[in-house]
Amino acid sequence: MVGILFSIVPAARVGIAGGLLFMFQLVGGAIGVILTTTVFSAAGEDHSGVDAFVDGLHAGLRVDAALALCALLTAFWVIRRRPAAN
Repeated sequence: MVGILFSIVPAARVGIAGGLLFMFQLVGGAIGVILTTTVFSAAGEDHSGVDAFVDGLHAGLRVDAALALCALLTAFWVIRRRPAAN
């Protein structure tokens, strides 16, 4: 993915592209942690102790898996739409 990004960016703007990539990775990670924690907390409210932890963990991991699948499908869609280099 990084190679594709840097191959389409002009050499004079590679630093800016790298900075933006890093920023989006940090923001995406923060949003992922927020979503997982929110789902984890909400799913375990009905139980206490180990049951609450297990229920929250399962719900959080399901959300994470769904988001990862969406990201994978989006990446394939973006790569497929990219015109072939001559």
